[in-house]
Amino acid sequence: MKSRIAISILVMVVIAALVACPCAKKSSCGACKVPIICSAQIVGFDIDGTLLHSDPAFNETRRISTNTPYSQVWWGEVNMQSNRKFCKPKRMMTSILREYQKRNVEIYAITARHPPQGDYLKAYVSKTFDIPVENIFFEPDSKTAKIKELKLDVFYGDSDTDIKYALEAGIPGIRVLRHPFSTYWKHYDPGKYGEEILRGSEF
Repeated sequence: MKSRIAISILVMVVIAALVACPCAKKSSCGACKVPIICSAQIVGFDIDGTLLHSDPAFNETRRISTNTPYSQVWWGEVNMQSNRKFCKPKRMMTSILREYQKRNVEIYAITARHPPQGDYLKAYVSKTFDIPVENIFFEPDSKTAKIKELKLDVFYGDSDTDIKYALEAGIPGIRVLRHPFSTYWKHYDPGKYGEEILRGSEF
């Protein structure tokens, strides 16, 4: 009888510990080197402002291009400027991505850029973050359908629309803070949707 009671108590303690552990559903656990969602198996990241501080690529294109801003040709020029010189990886987000990779989590990158000359961006992102080229997508109109198609468990992004798309797809969106030297501040209201905000993710 006593052994049965002891076993029941042990089971209750284990269940309580699992429920109490924020690692099961939130990005905070002492066992993790960086804040991640440990239960996630398929994770998506935005690129500009999230994985990369890429404002310099846009600024350089504005400086040298004679094409209409945001035309397809102009987007091709931006994508061609996506390299080590103009697009620096953000440290915290790189660490978070690496932690997921250590756990064999499937990683996808989804950008709102237009796709002309997109192979330049894909090659750079793939090489920098070890994400397969086929896991990198251009979705300039909306990311919602792609998030659903890929069956992501969580999506990281800096813009209001990134969080909105994640919520529309029925998954958590986690807000990444923009670099303080960013030159683009539109569609940026951290906490607008009550989402989790990654403090320190500016860099």
